[in-house]
Amino acid sequence: MPQASWLVTRGEEVLAANEPERMYQSASMIKTFLLAAVLDEGGDLRAEVEVRERADGDGVLKLLDLPVRRPMKELLSLMIAVSDNTATRAVLHGYGGAERLNGWLEREGYASRWHGGPPWGMGATSAAEHERVVRALPPAGVEILLQQQDRRSLARTLDEDVPFAHKTGTIDRVRHDGGVLLGEAPLFVHAFTDGGPVKEWVDHPACVAMGAAMARTLEHLT
Repeated sequence: MPQASWLVTRGEEVLAANEPERMYQSASMIKTFLLAAVLDEGGDLRAEVEVRERADGDGVLKLLDLPVRRPMKELLSLMIAVSDNTATRAVLHGYGGAERLNGWLEREGYASRWHGGPPWGMGATSAAEHERVVRALPPAGVEILLQQQDRRSLARTLDEDVPFAHKTGTIDRVRHDGGVLLGEAPLFVHAFTDGGPVKEWVDHPACVAMGAAMARTLEHLT
């Protein structure tokens, strides 16, 4: 059965919500938590991208002649901007692995976890948890989220110069998007869905609905 959760907040006010605590297969949304952990606790300043870290799916590092050694900041940018899965593996390895990341999540009070296998894929999280981690990011993390290049969902109707710092996630029937629309009164917008078509590069109904909802929300608030 199709499922959808959303959360829209400004300041401490909840403007709209529907089951924001519902846990979903995280897809690439878990990468925001890895970004937060690395920026909080640090990792190798330069990370080795090894042959064994080459991953299918999104990204450009898998096309390179590995191994290569790159600054952690570059790998973090690739992990978010194009959701590079090879960069993600290298970041996780440079940080200290999934066990260290899950330990950080537990200490910070998150229910989200990195799994890396079925049935949860890369991990599990919720709209509410992702909103919380975005709120907690330092300016360097927000700047990295601003590099996101996937504009099929919440950013669909936004002009490219509108500062929306966000992360998207796609796996199987899951389509997620969430982040913060920067401005005098930052607007945090998150939408998580599961149950739509599997094909990624179609005009997915969940992505279209997110874009329309974002446009209506901004019309209502201005």
